[in-house]
Amino acid sequence: MNNKLRIYIFGTGSGAEDLLSYLDLNKVVILGFLDNDLRKHGETFNDSKIMGFNELELTDYDKILIASESYAQEMRRQLIGLGIPKNKIFSPLVHLPKSGIEMIRKTFNIYKEFNKYCSTAKIQALYNDYAISTIDKSVSRSDISIYDYPDYPIKGIDFVRISTMEFLAKEINEKKLSGAVAELGVYRGDFSKLISKLFPENKLYLFDTFEGFNEEDIKIEEDFLLSNATEGRYGNTSINLVLEKISRTNVEVKKGYFPDTTKGLEDEKFSFVSLDVDLYKPTYEGLSFFYPRLEKGGYIMIHDYNLDYYKGVKKAVREFCEEKNINIVPISDYFGSAIITK
Repeated sequence: MNNKLRIYIFGTGSGAEDLLSYLDLNKVVILGFLDNDLRKHGETFNDSKIMGFNELELTDYDKILIASESYAQEMRRQLIGLGIPKNKIFSPLVHLPKSGIEMIRKTFNIYKEFNKYCSTAKIQALYNDYAISTIDKSVSRSDISIYDYPDYPIKGIDFVRISTMEFLAKEINEKKLSGAVAELGVYRGDFSKLISKLFPENKLYLFDTFEGFNEEDIKIEEDFLLSNATEGRYGNTSINLVLEKISRTNVEVKKGYFPDTTKGLEDEKFSFVSLDVDLYKPTYEGLSFFYPRLEKGGYIMIHDYNLDYYKGVKKAVREFCEEKNINIVPISDYFGSAIITK
């Protein structure tokens, strides 16, 4: 615990919730939350006390993190006015400049500082939108506009994942692979929408419980200390919500626990598969079902391969690939995907 950074977080609004989603509690200790609203003092936020600035003098701390983008400058000036040393103030959600070398330098400096508080993979997307702003949007590399793709929960568009997906689709289409395409772990259907657009002629299968994580899979996560996932997480979705985003007839939704939902598909062939199920068992089961049925030249893209929060994904991928003597290609997208081919 002595090696952890001792921090306060200034703010208890939506910015604080965003900030908490990035933080790695193996690296930091949250001493409390600071807020200007006197009515909140003494209450708790995320199981930590909300307090006034007068209480800072009672504790030793390393940094105050400002949990706001829009008001970061005002909050920083307030802290300096209260005598807080500048080197103890950090604004990770600050809105970055949008041009040239200044943007690149400032982005790098903030990114480097933020690595002290959270895992690298978990903040890759935070600054992607600023980097994308420098790209000439008049240049169209395909029929799919990456700028129309929905934002991920953490600020920024996952440019690397989307552009990689476009390139894989181009390869598959040029090879004239006719196998079906599929996604295991559909959630609310945003990536399914992209797959659908890139493969308009291929049969599309969508596998999901549509009820969140399964109890059996959670038990394995707990037994092997792979994640803190909870039953039912990501259950805020529905088949209708997903299908509203996909305008096609050759789509088949397979609702239920995988691989039970693969009944009748034993002879199906696949040219592309997205695995985005977060946990060890469904990832391993997905690879076990789809890889033997993958066409030569086809691809399987596995999301969250390099995400520390869901260690089971990497464990499943590596175990399966070692068993089958398959090479893994990691990519530097949001949470670090992996790609395998045949």
